[in-house]
Order: sequence, then structure tokens, then C-alpha cells
Amino acid sequence: MDEEAAINVKNEALRNLKERLLTRAEIIQRRLEEEQKNLETAYVRITLNNLLNRLILSVKVIILQLRMKLNMKRKLVKPISE
Repeated sequence: MDEEAAINVKNEALRNLKERLLTRAEIIQRRLEEEQKNLETAYVRITLNNLLNRLILSVKVIILQLRMKLNMKRKLVKPISE
């Protein structure tokens, strides 16, 4: 094989390698984007869950406060004894 043919073989091999590397890079990029979307979805789900839990806790506290006030009012109003 002469020098020119060897250079052509080398260049063809490098072009093929470049194509394979670009294909792999595209696959990795798609997977990365998919994982990023999954992480964003999970973050939103966790954030909403935390907000919902805080809201539920706040409602429970309010209910407890209202029950305590109601019990205090009941104690203040004494029934009329016969």
C-alpha cells in the first residue's frame, strides 16, 4: 500500500470514528435530557407533597384551636340546675 492509500484509509477510519462518537454523544444527550425531565418532575412532586403536608398540618392546628375555644365556651356556660 502506498502512502496516499494509507492516508486515505486513515482518513476514512477517522471519519467513521467521528460519526460513531457523534452518534454516541447524541444518545447520551437524549438520555441526559430525559433524566433531567425526570428529576424536574420528581422535584415538583416532592415540592407539592411538602406544601400539601404543610397545609394539612395547618388545617389540623386550626381545627384543634377551634375545638379548644369551643370547649372553653362550654365550660363558661354552666347549665341551669333544677
